[in-house]
Amino acid sequence: MTPNYQSGEVITFYSFKGGTGRSMAVANVAAVLSRNGQTRVLMIDWDIEAPGLDRFFDRQLAPEASERIRLGRQPGLLDLFAEISQILAGPEAQVPQSDDESDQFFAGLHIDRFIVKMNERPLDLLPAGAFDVTYSSRVQTFDWASLYSRAPWLYSAFVGYLSRQYRYVLVDSRTGVSDVTGICTTLVPDKLVVVFTPNRQSLLGALDVVVRSVAYRKESADLRPLLVFPLPSRIEHAEDKLRVTWRRGNEAEAIPGYQPLFEALLAEVYDLPECKLESYFNDVQVQYIPRYAYGEDIAVLDEGASDRLSLARSYETFTARLTAPKGPWDETSLTEAPAPNLNGGELKQAAQLFHEALERYIRAGDLAGQASVLRRLGDLHFRFGHLDESAGNYIQARELFQKIGDKHGEATVLKSLGDASKKQKDVPASAAFYETALKLFEEKGALREMGEVWRAIGDLQQGDGDVVDAIQSYSEAYEASVRANDARGRGLARLAGAEVASLLGKHNEAARWSDEAAHVFHQISDAPRQLTALQQSFSAWMKQGDVNNANPRFRQAIGIQGGALVSKGWKGEALVEMAERLVRDTRYQEAVAMYKEAEAVYTDGPPGRLAAVLRGLGDAQVELFKPNDAKASYTRALEIYRSIADDQGHAAMLERLGTLAFFGGH
Repeated sequence: MTPNYQSGEVITFYSFKGGTGRSMAVANVAAVLSRNGQTRVLMIDWDIEAPGLDRFFDRQLAPEASERIRLGRQPGLLDLFAEISQILAGPEAQVPQSDDESDQFFAGLHIDRFIVKMNERPLDLLPAGAFDVTYSSRVQTFDWASLYSRAPWLYSAFVGYLSRQYRYVLVDSRTGVSDVTGICTTLVPDKLVVVFTPNRQSLLGALDVVVRSVAYRKESADLRPLLVFPLPSRIEHAEDKLRVTWRRGNEAEAIPGYQPLFEALLAEVYDLPECKLESYFNDVQVQYIPRYAYGEDIAVLDEGASDRLSLARSYETFTARLTAPKGPWDETSLTEAPAPNLNGGELKQAAQLFHEALERYIRAGDLAGQASVLRRLGDLHFRFGHLDESAGNYIQARELFQKIGDKHGEATVLKSLGDASKKQKDVPASAAFYETALKLFEEKGALREMGEVWRAIGDLQQGDGDVVDAIQSYSEAYEASVRANDARGRGLARLAGAEVASLLGKHNEAARWSDEAAHVFHQISDAPRQLTALQQSFSAWMKQGDVNNANPRFRQAIGIQGGALVSKGWKGEALVEMAERLVRDTRYQEAVAMYKEAEAVYTDGPPGRLAAVLRGLGDAQVELFKPNDAKASYTRALEIYRSIADDQGHAAMLERLGTLAFFGGH
């Protein structure tokens, strides 16, 4: 998974009480967003105490992924953060200082190991965790709050990384009030969907979380605006009077209407002169359909036609509202939640210094100085999510650069305007800015900058699902970087192109480009990106079933800086993946060697994973007609399965040992 720097949206779905249809809403919204076959969507099952989002997608999961989940062998969110916690406890753990460094940290974890894919659509799932017999104890003992206190940057950086890989990241949160709830509703999202049913406990609990989440965001150093979208669910349309009463309220019956409650609350937390949700709640209500109370069916996938009264249409309508670039309030209200003011000492100081410099340049009549400072102010606002202010600064800077005839300066701010428009999901505007910047840089012969713009265009196209054009743009970026003798640009272009080539199933090309990127990053001593490129090359070769080429890339990756950058999890899983491929190729001796390496990696790791490696080792030893070795491996696996109370694994080892005994007696 290579960062493409296309910023997507992180949307948390929360309900105060269970039974509201929250997970069903996540599944249906994900199905709507991904059904064009272009938009990349990731679901995260963060309801770790009662997971089950995967059950909605039994028929859509790739068979091998479904099997791993069924057997409790598919690692997920809990396993990923356990691994991260172990890494951060090490003496060499460092805090990422930029998005690039953050991306390098998470890319080094090889997060693809924890994600399962669907058939026939660009929809992925990060499940809660490997649901084995140890799952409950792992849930109870993992300390999310302690991890936050040690690494307060971690959770927001994690979803930030994912949002640069996916257009939408949908988080299924835990109910009630807990550490996990706080993470999902305050630290993680760009948007918060509050799912509730028309009863006091569900409604008032949801309102309280909205107040706390928005208040936290305003007071924190996270300057992203948080938009809240209420979602009334399981509305019984056959009960017209009750439906209207719970929406509008009835003072005589002491029933608080959810519409006036949310109108008053959103007006207060967003400082709106008024907040009207009339048309919003006219459109957004998820009706109760009895047959969907049984099982885990997805209306958007099951209903052949989404007519006005269908459940699928309800989710389609809500998704359209949710993904619009504004809040749920009507057109007569403000159309955007105001971004928080600049805060933080260094940020305020930078803004004050820039403004003071601007005033002095104005008094001196220095247009070039004014343009330079306005561009830097735009960069400052952009860095902290103030996109409207950022665009305003860039436009002023462009006008000044035009006045003094500085085409390079004009092209630079046009590229920045393209970045800002991309953040606002305005793809046509972003593309227009990039194309104009490209022409100006071409006029000036600025090859390095041309490469940067071509990469930005490729990122824009890839994020919009246009992967064929994206690969061409990355090729243009590569050619410009070669002509500019820009090694870093060459490496980045090849790395991004390899990502797209892999999406198109061109794994040989992906491997070749990843190898070239790895070579470039080695030459310029960029070890984290060299590792990312080698991991991507390894993955491309393994997708072709080519262990002979994958293994050298693996050896190079684990040799970078003495293996300090490689996570133990990726190393172990890579070894197991090669061993399993070697078994399928009947290369049992080599498979045994790989399994033994993996055994050494997992010796002090998760016991269930070590037992699985020993089981694979024993199977390979059986194929080599080494029953005594196989017996020793199976016996060790048996002891581990017994110690962690894994009855299924225990039974499998008893069966294998019994088979060995049976054939040994004959």
